[in-house]
Amino acid sequence: MDILNESVALGVDLIILGICVREYMYNKRVAGLLKTAPQYNIDGDLKSIVERQQTKSIPYAVIRGTVTPIGVPLRSSLVPSVSGVLQIVKLHEHRISRGFSGLWMEQCKLLHKSTNEMPFELRSQEHGVEIVDVLSAAVLDVDVVYDSYEPSTLSAFDHIFGFFSGVRQKGIQTTEEVLREGSFLTAIGKLELDGNSLRMQPSPEGSDPLKKERPARLAVL
Repeated sequence: MDILNESVALGVDLIILGICVREYMYNKRVAGLLKTAPQYNIDGDLKSIVERQQTKSIPYAVIRGTVTPIGVPLRSSLVPSVSGVLQIVKLHEHRISRGFSGLWMEQCKLLHKSTNEMPFELRSQEHGVEIVDVLSAAVLDVDVVYDSYEPSTLSAFDHIFGFFSGVRQKGIQTTEEVLREGSFLTAIGKLELDGNSLRMQPSPEGSDPLKKERPARLAVL
Protein backbone atom coordinates (compact mmCIF):
# COMPACT_ATOMS: atom_id res chain seq x y z
CA MET A 1 0.00 0.00 0.00
CA ASP A 2 2.85 2.40 0.85
CA ILE A 3 4.50 1.68 -2.50
CA LEU A 4 1.22 2.34 -4.31
CA ASN A 5 0.70 5.65 -2.50
CA GLU A 6 4.27 6.74 -3.21
CA SER A 7 3.89 5.79 -6.87
CA VAL A 8 0.70 7.83 -7.19
CA ALA A 9 2.32 10.81 -5.44
CA LEU A 10 5.37 10.55 -7.71
CA GLY A 11 3.15 10.40 -10.78
CA VAL A 12 1.27 13.52 -9.71
CA ASP A 13 4.55 15.34 -9.01
CA LEU A 14 5.89 14.44 -12.47
CA ILE A 15 2.71 15.68 -14.14
CA ILE A 16 2.89 18.99 -12.27
CA LEU A 17 6.60 19.32 -13.11
CA GLY A 18 5.89 18.65 -16.78
CA ILE A 19 3.18 21.31 -16.86
CA CYS A 20 5.47 23.85 -15.16
CA VAL A 21 8.34 23.16 -17.58
CA ARG A 22 6.00 23.46 -20.55
CA GLU A 23 4.62 26.80 -19.33
CA TYR A 24 8.14 28.09 -18.65
CA MET A 25 9.38 27.21 -22.14
CA TYR A 26 6.25 28.68 -23.72
CA ASN A 27 6.54 31.96 -21.80
CA LYS A 28 10.28 32.15 -22.52
CA ARG A 29 9.63 31.77 -26.24
CA VAL A 30 6.89 34.40 -26.24
CA ALA A 31 9.12 36.80 -24.27
CA GLY A 32 11.82 36.38 -26.90
CA LEU A 33 9.34 37.13 -29.68
CA LEU A 34 8.12 40.23 -27.86
CA LYS A 35 11.65 41.59 -27.53
CA THR A 36 12.44 41.13 -31.23
CA ALA A 37 9.06 42.10 -32.72
CA PRO A 38 9.45 45.16 -35.01
CA GLN A 39 7.31 48.23 -34.24
CA TYR A 40 5.37 50.07 -36.93
CA ASN A 41 3.36 53.29 -36.95
CA ILE A 42 -0.21 53.18 -38.25
CA ASP A 43 0.26 55.65 -41.08
CA GLY A 44 0.24 55.95 -44.85
CA ASP A 45 3.49 53.99 -45.21
CA LEU A 46 2.37 50.86 -43.33
CA LYS A 47 0.44 49.31 -46.22
CA SER A 48 3.39 49.63 -48.61
CA ILE A 49 5.69 48.06 -46.00
CA VAL A 50 3.45 44.98 -45.79
CA GLU A 51 3.00 44.86 -49.58
CA ARG A 52 6.76 44.56 -50.05
CA GLN A 53 6.86 41.35 -48.01
CA GLN A 54 6.92 38.13 -50.04
CA THR A 55 3.87 36.74 -48.23
CA LYS A 56 2.12 40.13 -47.96
CA SER A 57 2.36 39.73 -44.20
CA ILE A 58 4.64 40.23 -41.19
CA PRO A 59 4.51 37.22 -38.81
CA TYR A 60 5.12 39.25 -35.64
CA ALA A 61 4.66 43.02 -35.51
CA VAL A 62 3.82 45.74 -32.98
CA ILE A 63 1.31 48.51 -33.66
CA ARG A 64 -0.40 51.12 -31.46
CA GLY A 65 -3.71 52.87 -31.90
CA THR A 66 -7.11 53.80 -30.55
CA VAL A 67 -9.91 51.22 -30.39
CA THR A 68 -12.47 52.31 -32.97
CA PRO A 69 -15.64 50.29 -33.74
CA ILE A 70 -16.44 49.49 -37.35
CA GLY A 71 -20.11 50.44 -37.15
CA VAL A 72 -22.35 51.24 -34.19
CA PRO A 73 -20.56 50.36 -30.90
CA LEU A 74 -22.01 47.84 -28.46
CA ARG A 75 -23.87 49.12 -25.41
CA SER A 76 -23.32 47.51 -22.04
CA SER A 77 -26.40 45.49 -21.07
CA LEU A 78 -25.96 46.27 -17.36
CA VAL A 79 -24.43 49.77 -17.58
CA PRO A 80 -26.05 51.42 -20.64
CA SER A 81 -23.80 54.49 -20.44
CA VAL A 82 -20.76 52.34 -21.34
CA SER A 83 -20.00 51.48 -24.98
CA GLY A 84 -17.31 49.31 -26.51
CA VAL A 85 -16.41 46.63 -29.03
CA LEU A 86 -16.34 43.56 -26.77
CA GLN A 87 -18.70 42.55 -23.96
CA ILE A 88 -18.27 39.59 -21.58
CA VAL A 89 -20.93 38.73 -18.98
CA LYS A 90 -20.16 36.05 -16.38
CA LEU A 91 -22.24 34.38 -13.68
CA HIS A 92 -20.25 32.77 -10.84
CA GLU A 93 -21.41 30.65 -7.92
CA HIS A 94 -19.49 31.13 -4.67
CA ARG A 95 -19.68 28.12 -2.39
CA ILE A 96 -17.83 26.16 0.25
CA SER A 97 -17.14 22.46 -0.16
CA ARG A 98 -15.65 19.76 2.01
CA GLY A 99 -12.40 18.31 0.69
CA PHE A 100 -10.87 14.86 1.16
CA SER A 101 -9.20 16.11 4.33
CA GLY A 102 -12.57 17.01 5.83
CA LEU A 103 -11.80 20.74 5.79
CA TRP A 104 -14.25 23.21 4.26
CA MET A 105 -12.79 25.37 1.48
CA GLU A 106 -14.18 28.26 -0.54
CA GLN A 107 -14.69 27.72 -4.27
CA CYS A 108 -15.85 29.81 -7.20
CA LYS A 109 -17.60 28.05 -10.10
CA LEU A 110 -18.42 29.61 -13.46
CA LEU A 111 -22.09 28.93 -14.17
CA HIS A 112 -22.54 30.93 -17.37
CA LYS A 113 -20.51 33.07 -19.75
CA SER A 114 -21.79 35.06 -22.71
CA THR A 115 -19.81 37.20 -25.12
CA ASN A 116 -20.74 39.80 -27.68
CA GLU A 117 -18.25 41.36 -30.06
CA MET A 118 -18.15 43.52 -33.14
CA PRO A 119 -15.50 44.35 -35.75
CA PHE A 120 -13.07 47.05 -34.66
CA GLU A 121 -9.76 48.53 -35.64
CA LEU A 122 -6.85 50.40 -34.14
CA ARG A 123 -6.72 53.87 -35.63
CA SER A 124 -4.19 56.65 -35.76
CA GLN A 125 -5.76 59.71 -37.37
CA GLU A 126 -7.22 58.59 -40.74
CA HIS A 127 -5.38 55.23 -40.91
CA GLY A 128 -6.45 51.97 -39.27
CA VAL A 129 -5.73 48.25 -38.85
CA GLU A 130 -8.56 45.80 -38.16
CA ILE A 131 -8.06 43.48 -35.17
CA VAL A 132 -9.26 39.92 -35.86
CA ASP A 133 -10.20 37.11 -33.44
CA VAL A 134 -9.70 39.02 -30.19
CA LEU A 135 -11.75 36.39 -28.28
CA SER A 136 -8.95 33.86 -28.84
CA ALA A 137 -6.94 35.76 -26.22
CA ALA A 138 -5.62 33.49 -23.48
CA VAL A 139 -5.52 36.55 -21.20
CA LEU A 140 -7.91 39.36 -21.98
CA ASP A 141 -7.65 42.29 -19.56
CA VAL A 142 -10.69 44.52 -20.00
CA ASP A 143 -12.64 46.96 -17.83
CA VAL A 144 -15.03 45.50 -15.25
CA VAL A 145 -17.99 47.87 -15.58
CA TYR A 146 -20.43 45.89 -13.41
CA ASP A 147 -19.86 43.64 -10.39
CA SER A 148 -22.76 42.52 -8.19
CA TYR A 149 -22.75 39.86 -5.46
CA GLU A 150 -25.96 38.49 -3.96
CA PRO A 151 -25.51 36.32 -0.85
CA SER A 152 -27.65 33.20 -0.67
CA THR A 153 -30.45 32.91 1.86
CA LEU A 154 -30.27 29.34 3.16
CA SER A 155 -32.92 27.57 5.17
CA ALA A 156 -32.23 25.08 7.95
CA PHE A 157 -32.83 22.27 5.45
CA ASP A 158 -30.25 23.78 3.08
CA HIS A 159 -27.65 23.85 5.86
CA ILE A 160 -28.36 20.22 6.78
CA PHE A 161 -28.34 19.09 3.15
CA GLY A 162 -25.13 21.04 2.50
CA PHE A 163 -23.44 19.41 5.48
CA PHE A 164 -24.15 15.89 4.22
CA SER A 165 -23.60 16.65 0.52
CA GLY A 166 -20.36 18.50 1.22
CA VAL A 167 -21.34 21.58 -0.81
CA ARG A 168 -22.99 24.76 0.49
CA GLN A 169 -23.79 27.80 -1.65
CA LYS A 170 -22.70 31.23 -0.38
CA GLY A 171 -23.87 33.54 -3.14
CA ILE A 172 -24.08 34.46 -6.83
CA GLN A 173 -21.81 37.02 -8.51
CA THR A 174 -22.60 38.74 -11.81
CA THR A 175 -19.90 40.66 -13.68
CA GLU A 176 -19.70 42.46 -16.99
CA GLU A 177 -16.43 43.31 -18.75
CA VAL A 178 -16.10 45.66 -21.70
CA LEU A 179 -13.29 46.61 -24.06
CA ARG A 180 -14.17 50.29 -24.26
CA GLU A 181 -14.37 52.41 -27.35
CA GLY A 182 -11.47 54.87 -27.35
CA SER A 183 -9.06 52.66 -25.37
CA PHE A 184 -5.44 52.92 -26.48
CA LEU A 185 -3.95 49.52 -27.35
CA THR A 186 -0.58 48.13 -28.27
CA ALA A 187 -1.27 45.09 -30.45
CA ILE A 188 1.29 42.42 -31.23
CA GLY A 189 0.51 39.75 -33.80
CA LYS A 190 0.49 38.82 -37.46
CA LEU A 191 0.06 41.89 -39.63
CA GLU A 192 -1.24 41.12 -43.12
CA LEU A 193 -2.81 42.67 -46.17
CA ASP A 194 -6.38 41.51 -46.83
CA GLY A 195 -7.42 42.88 -50.19
CA ASN A 196 -6.85 46.60 -49.88
CA SER A 197 -6.99 46.77 -46.07
CA LEU A 198 -4.67 45.85 -43.22
CA ARG A 199 -5.57 43.52 -40.39
CA MET A 200 -3.87 41.91 -37.41
CA GLN A 201 -4.65 38.44 -36.09
CA PRO A 202 -3.06 35.80 -33.81
CA SER A 203 0.43 34.97 -35.01
CA PRO A 204 1.37 31.35 -35.82
CA GLU A 205 4.70 32.00 -34.08
CA GLY A 206 3.22 32.39 -30.60
CA SER A 207 0.58 34.16 -28.60
CA ASP A 208 -0.25 37.71 -29.52
CA PRO A 209 -0.70 40.24 -26.73
CA LEU A 210 -2.81 43.34 -26.78
CA LYS A 211 -1.57 45.86 -24.25
CA LYS A 212 -4.06 48.43 -23.08
CA GLU A 213 -2.31 51.65 -22.15
CA ARG A 214 -4.99 53.45 -20.10
CA PRO A 215 -3.53 52.25 -17.73
CA ALA A 216 -1.14 49.63 -19.15
CA ARG A 217 -2.80 46.21 -19.22
CA LEU A 218 -2.18 42.96 -21.04
CA ALA A 219 -4.37 40.63 -23.07
CA VAL A 220 -2.75 37.57 -24.63
CA LEU A 221 -4.36 36.30 -27.82
